[in-house]
Amino acid sequence: MGLDSVELIIHVERHFDIAISANEAARITTVQDLADCVYANVTASSQRLFDKGDVEKTILKIVSDSSGIPATEIKLEHEICYDLGID
Repeated sequence: MGLDSVELIIHVERHFDIAISANEAARITTVQDLADCVYANVTASSQRLFDKGDVEKTILKIVSDSSGIPATEIKLEHEICYDLGID
């Protein structure tokens, strides 16, 4: 996991007010993996109900902001490092 990936994780943690462990982060390869990890963390640590689709849309926006790639061109199945160039 490179610096850009670490910054992406930090941005996501701050946005959702969660902590992603190093073990969880090491298993994240795709945008969907990131969204699933965030969804699991927010539902476990919050009294609020979160819609998985809303979490996915927010993750797509954050990844777009971090990569400079328009959100409409990012797919959940994209690999963060290889497809999107976030090292």
